[in-house]
Amino acid sequence: MAKCFQIVGSLALSLLVGTTAHASCEEFKAKVESQLQAKGIQSYSLEIVSIGSPPIDATLIAPEMNKPADPGRVIGTCDQGSKQLIYRRR
Repeated sequence: MAKCFQIVGSLALSLLVGTTAHASCEEFKAKVESQLQAKGIQSYSLEIVSIGSPPIDATLIAPEMNKPADPGRVIGTCDQGSKQLIYRRR
């Protein structure tokens, strides 16, 4: 579990260093997906959301796991800062 946090943290840091808002969300998402796959991470989801969208309610129960849903982490922004890319573990 700690290793997963380290990988996600290093991925987020490597993506955010030198960048502020990526131009195309789909290109940014594809770049992140390729980096996650290169690191061998398979159980995740990436979602593009508008900034200001209400966050996922952590009290919701993921039916397949019977535990709270992962609210996710913001990996970066895109579309001139109007949207965010959210990483969630499955």
